[in-house]
Amino acid sequence: ILLFMSFSRLNVFYPELAIFLLVVYLMILIGKLLTLTLVATDPKLQSAMYIFVINLALTDTVISTSAFAKMIAVCLWNDIAISQCVSSKNGVCWLQQHDH
Repeated sequence: ILLFMSFSRLNVFYPELAIFLLVVYLMILIGKLLTLTLVATDPKLQSAMYIFVINLALTDTVISTSAFAKMIAVCLWNDIAISQCVSSKNGVCWLQQHDH
């Protein structure tokens, strides 16, 4: 996120970048929802391995939501604070520790 702020000359491209990030984020969400729906509805996919796939999909959705929402906000409104970066990093580290 701090990388976006270092390119002050590129502010004119921030709206396009925000749209691109939103499209990528929506594709991620649709893919994860399709995965969750497929595993939940097909009785053949109710084994332990697919429960880990659901866990991974949910964790990836949470991390993606956190990261993409902040990147889109930075692109649209140029609002960034160091405390938000640190809390976001700590949240991701906490999720990664508790995922294993």
